[in-house]
Amino acid sequence: MKVVVLGAGYAGVTAVMRLVRSKFPGEVVLVNDGPHHQLTTQMHRVAAGAVEPAAVLLSIDTLLRWTPARLVQGKATAIDPERRLVQLEDGRELDYDRLVVALGSRIETFGVPGVLEHALTVQPVQEALRTRRHLTARLHDAAFWDGEERRASLRFVIVGGGLTGVEVAGELADRLPAEARGLGMDPSELEIVIIEAGRRLLPGLDERIAMRAGQILARKHVAVWTETPVTEVVEPPSPYDDAPAGVRVAEGRFVPARTVIWAAGVRAHELVERTFASGERGRALVDEYLRARDYPDVYIVGDSAYAVPQDRGQAAAPTAQNAVHQAEVAARNLLAEAAAAEGKGAPPRLVPYTARDRGVLVSVGVGEAVGELSVGEFWRPRLSGFSAYAFKWAAEQRYKLGL
Repeated sequence: MKVVVLGAGYAGVTAVMRLVRSKFPGEVVLVNDGPHHQLTTQMHRVAAGAVEPAAVLLSIDTLLRWTPARLVQGKATAIDPERRLVQLEDGRELDYDRLVVALGSRIETFGVPGVLEHALTVQPVQEALRTRRHLTARLHDAAFWDGEERRASLRFVIVGGGLTGVEVAGELADRLPAEARGLGMDPSELEIVIIEAGRRLLPGLDERIAMRAGQILARKHVAVWTETPVTEVVEPPSPYDDAPAGVRVAEGRFVPARTVIWAAGVRAHELVERTFASGERGRALVDEYLRARDYPDVYIVGDSAYAVPQDRGQAAAPTAQNAVHQAEVAARNLLAEAAAAEGKGAPPRLVPYTARDRGVLVSVGVGEAVGELSVGEFWRPRLSGFSAYAFKWAAEQRYKLGL
């Protein structure tokens, strides 16, 4: 049996490593458009200049060095599930017996004009580096301006108050003041603003955790505007300028800001959305075993899967934690299918996807985080400050050591 895995994100790498460590009897091929596994949950730190890209990039060749799995570098541009073929951008075709689609996600614009053209993001690493260079450029610009131009250059807008938005804001609040001082500017001139369409920060978490995150951000002088939908990212004032003029919010109010970072949510990868039956935000509909509807030889895991745990009534959120768990379930089912095919006996005993919640931790700058852990069935201790940050750091190291 030949298994092809598309994408070397959290789900794709986990699926491959679980298969090879369980001595999968067939061929395992990992397809990725670059040589690295990117630790996207830490990418906000690259964007803020807290760490270098090498800290969040793991060589796929190194990960697979002592395994029989094979890496094919190339961008998947088409999937033909009827013929069991994957087509790459350079024209190559890969056949498969089973396919694992773990292509991750793209930003969700919600139809807001100007997002794709003028807003920054923090993923993948190329975008994080672009954001990092942009932030430095705006600070240098401000050193030569005064009045409204200076204020706009020193106003940093983050659209979206979810996990990514809070982490980006916290990191910027800790990193930008030092850079401003180095340029002879008063850090009090900096204005970091989170603009959230909903009524509060971190809508998927306990309200007390969101309140604590808000308190930490307020101490770091981050403004939070809730119930304020962004309706447009306004184009640069000059065709020779690459920075937006600002954003327009509800009721047409214009907010001048030369930096707009979009962190308002994600949508399924475009290849998944155009190939498979999809649900909310283009995420592919899958059965209880994480197989694509109408195509039982295709597993879809991670951000692009509309995966509803058997013991829950709603789809799992597109997080790294859920992506890893889904990949583990898919790998177990592939192992069961391979064993059944070799034995040519009873049909495979597949494992349904059920929820696994270990809690959520959100960093809010250097040495601080908020969140909750899942300890047993009924105890969910809430954490904040350095203890939460330490647990988050430990979870990141545990993931890397487990690969």
